[in-house]
Amino acid sequence: MNFEWQDYLLLAKQLRGDSFANDLSIAKMRSAISRAYYAAYNLAYFHISKYCHIDYRSEQIKNIRKSLEIDDHDLTSKLMQTSDSDQMRLLGSRLFTLKGKRLKADYYSNPIEKINRETRDAIMIAEMIINGMSLFEKGQANVNLKLLDSLLK
Repeated sequence: MNFEWQDYLLLAKQLRGDSFANDLSIAKMRSAISRAYYAAYNLAYFHISKYCHIDYRSEQIKNIRKSLEIDDHDLTSKLMQTSDSDQMRLLGSRLFTLKGKRLKADYYSNPIEKINRETRDAIMIAEMIINGMSLFEKGQANVNLKLLDSLLK
């Protein structure tokens, strides 16, 4: 049985919960932010690969990543930002924002101000991105690899 990336979002919601009753609540919130990001990122990556026919392992993509000095995570949001759909371009920038929240939650031990709001926002952004992937499925959005490619010349 294939893993459903949306399950990360369900886990994020469960981890968030509504109680700050125990010492693990901050760890749960941080994990919820991370899971929300990975739910959105992996679904975006899958949809771009499948519906826009982007092969992340191709030489062209490897050259773009190398030239722009970015990884697949940043490439995915950049590809979304090259879309012919205004909504998809917005979702691409939201994915980039969500990645920043995930990095802060996963790698920095300093307190995250208003962690409950940050977690709620991360889940909301992830839901928007996941729901927006239907634009690729319906053929209502595509990415413009030539636009990224032109930046290299």
